[in-house]
Amino acid sequence: MSFSEHVKEISLSVVIPMYKEEKRLEEGVRPVLEFMSQKFPDGEVILVDDGSPDQTAQEAESLLKKFPKLHTMLLRLGKNQGKGAAVRAGMSKAQGRARLFTDADNATPIEEVERMLDLLKGDRSIVIGTRGGKNSKVEKRQPWWRKRMGMTFNLLMRFIVGMPFKDTQCGFKLFGQVAAQECFSRQTLERFAFDVELLWISRKLQLEVEELPVRWRHIAESRVHPILDSLQMANDILKIRWRHRNLRA
Repeated sequence: MSFSEHVKEISLSVVIPMYKEEKRLEEGVRPVLEFMSQKFPDGEVILVDDGSPDQTAQEAESLLKKFPKLHTMLLRLGKNQGKGAAVRAGMSKAQGRARLFTDADNATPIEEVERMLDLLKGDRSIVIGTRGGKNSKVEKRQPWWRKRMGMTFNLLMRFIVGMPFKDTQCGFKLFGQVAAQECFSRQTLERFAFDVELLWISRKLQLEVEELPVRWRHIAESRVHPILDSLQMANDILKIRWRHRNLRA
């Protein structure tokens, strides 16, 4: 029986990491707050400011005040640590039976979570969004260099850690309560390769992971550096098998 059939009995947590997002909160985060207010009023939205040097935290705080009936939280990391660290911080505070993390730009529309909830089979289940499936809907494609970077990363990931997923880097992933606790309590990577680490942990723990083709559109003002972040991600992948070599279900 799917989670969506019992939506009134559960609380959906949505965690959104933010870094220098002061100009995109209205376009990216407000739709999430509006959606949650209408569809999941018993849920929660947790915003995590990853040490932004601009007014991201202040703008986020102002935005959250406009939704007083929705349970919300703003976490502030003292310094920039990375997307993985921000998501982990938010998930450590989440209380929902279903826990989603998504990007502040709303590149995958928040409405897609309803389709994910239909596939979530229990507390030990995970559903990840993919842009690589034939049924995915890419409304605006990313620049060629980012696409090439993603393909290279995926090949490297398959070679080193041997996972079959079409798209590990789509920032739209839903966890059952137990799956979230098991994965995020063991997560160590703090930057962009943290998605791969979470999926590696989930496989070692024999959690069920399903891919769902989702709607997605490229949003400008990327925080990804094509060279530095590629090197960092490659280095992080090499750490995954070693750090979790003794992990068993």
